[in-house]
Amino acid sequence: MGQQCRFPRLFSPMQIGRLTIPNRIVMPALNLVYCHDGSVNDRLINFYARRANGGVGLIIVGGCAVEHRGTSKGMIMLDSPQRLPGLRKLTEAIHEAGSLAAAQLFHAGGYAKPEVIGGAGAAPSEVYFRYSSHIPEAMSREQILETVCNFARAASLAKQSGFDAVELSASAGYLISEFLSLQTNHRADKFGKTTENRFRFAGLVVDFIRAVVGDEFPVIVRISGNDFMPGGNTVEQAKEFACFLEEKGVNAIDVTGGWHETGVPQLTGHLPPGGLAYLSAEIKDAVSLPVFASNRINDPTLAERIVALNIADAVCMGRQLICDPDTPIKAQMAKEKEIVPCIACGQGCTDHTFAGRPLNCILNPFAGMEDSLCWRPARETKRIAVIGAGASGMAAAIVAAKRGHKVDLYEREKQLGGCLRNLKMFASKRDCGRFLKRLTGCVSDSGVRVHCGCEIAGNETMFEDADIVVVATGSVIAYPENRGFQGELCTVEQMVHRQRILDKRVAVLGGTGLEWECAVWLAQDAELSPENERFLRRYQAETPEYLTRMSNSCGREITVISSGEKVAAGIGIGSRWIIKKELSRYGVKNICAVKRAVLVPDGVLVTNQDETTAKIETECVVLAGYERNNALFKRLKENGRTVQCIGSAVHPAAKGYVIHEAVKWALTI
Repeated sequence: MGQQCRFPRLFSPMQIGRLTIPNRIVMPALNLVYCHDGSVNDRLINFYARRANGGVGLIIVGGCAVEHRGTSKGMIMLDSPQRLPGLRKLTEAIHEAGSLAAAQLFHAGGYAKPEVIGGAGAAPSEVYFRYSSHIPEAMSREQILETVCNFARAASLAKQSGFDAVELSASAGYLISEFLSLQTNHRADKFGKTTENRFRFAGLVVDFIRAVVGDEFPVIVRISGNDFMPGGNTVEQAKEFACFLEEKGVNAIDVTGGWHETGVPQLTGHLPPGGLAYLSAEIKDAVSLPVFASNRINDPTLAERIVALNIADAVCMGRQLICDPDTPIKAQMAKEKEIVPCIACGQGCTDHTFAGRPLNCILNPFAGMEDSLCWRPARETKRIAVIGAGASGMAAAIVAAKRGHKVDLYEREKQLGGCLRNLKMFASKRDCGRFLKRLTGCVSDSGVRVHCGCEIAGNETMFEDADIVVVATGSVIAYPENRGFQGELCTVEQMVHRQRILDKRVAVLGGTGLEWECAVWLAQDAELSPENERFLRRYQAETPEYLTRMSNSCGREITVISSGEKVAAGIGIGSRWIIKKELSRYGVKNICAVKRAVLVPDGVLVTNQDETTAKIETECVVLAGYERNNALFKRLKENGRTVQCIGSAVHPAAKGYVIHEAVKWALTI
């Protein structure tokens, strides 16, 4: 097996203190929002046991709040011996499945939300936090000591629970990192001002933990390699803090980047894969401890490269293991082509948890539902015809076929994929291409019979023997009223596949959220290309200031005309701020809450909700609005066929959750 594995470094053991981790893949702490009362439950246990079954070396559970004032909604609490039975059940499940477990000790500090904790949060100083939209109370020295003791109590409980290590959360803008930053620490006592004083709180936490768990129990610290905050700590201060932690006897350092309030993307597809691994390399140069790299590492080839180049000793795969918990074992068994890649959409994970809702995954309906969704062979084999090979159609066909049904998949185009073929052309959604490739492979592996290039209209006899017809025809471009528009009329598909050369002035029409992504694509398409910028920078042909100015300019005049109520409506909370920032940077004009748009010879006539009108002059219009394509469903139903409609043909704005719907339906047939 070892000789066949393409990733020998990734699957070599690693020492953290006296603890041997079987491989270099770590699942970082992620608040799942599964614990409504702070106690471990079966849903949480089943979720983590499933990841452990997939072969991950170390699972860092949490965050686990050390006191109520520092918790977040749905978070595990490590505050009382009463929590021990559930915690022991969790560690036993992880160990039985073959992984090791660490508990992340967490305190939200000023990021704690008053509506969750029932009052003001606690922080080093009284400063406003945008993330929690409040000003917390400055901690007294007595409160500081009490919280330090609560960290130590939580560490003791973690050890008693069977955890193999603990990790301190000293990143992302939470309490420990708030003490480290001059931006949030304005104290004049021995916990503020100087570097030594600002490190003191973290040092006390480590000392008190060591006093209760002993010298041999591993302690890991997760730090921000760069806060990416005005006035915050940079990589140089992070290196200094890492050296301080090494002197304190910490056993490993887990490196991420940024705070939740940062203006630099941390999780979305706008961040290149492994885009923050350079921070772990900086920390590794400063210390002799094992160092973990984090953020957007969803590919074993990238992970192997990070370890091979000594950028880090281990890699954190969080959302990738939510999406495909078998990623490690597939990579080790030379089945990496079967890995389902996380596409960094954030819809089911960060969008949900930041809003206080339980985590799920739009690509993996089983994530968080391990105890309620399960595969069972079909009781009776049926012939099923699936019409439309987009994401929902392929997902339904795969699951139905694997359960034993005979499935035929019909697609009008010459290739599978539906709108995924368009989405993969957007820079922030490049991993949709990898997902489409995997989904297509699953169709082939499952034994589904594929019929491409089939025009269904008028040819329903081709599937007349089917017991059930599944209509997954998706959505189609919504064409506005056209009163003789003289310019270029272009669809999203024609735009991203460059089937049209678009003009300088462009208007984008939509209403489901895609119009904003299209506007960013159009702007980036007209800016200085990354290759050109790299060339000019490398040969110093232009000054850095000039190149920065060029990279923030756009060669197009773009106007978005949307029926959405506000800018970036329809975009998830984790990506919305990025899209808005990009639209502003490129000077895109936005017209929202549009009641009606009509194409006229020299542009678009817009009618607002108050019935006022305005004309947008343009040479080109990109159509980014969609409507359901369910005519076939209606016709078949009228003809008495047993038919099921799924996906965007039902809900054009449902986006990724069409896969959930398709899979859940296919599990019931």
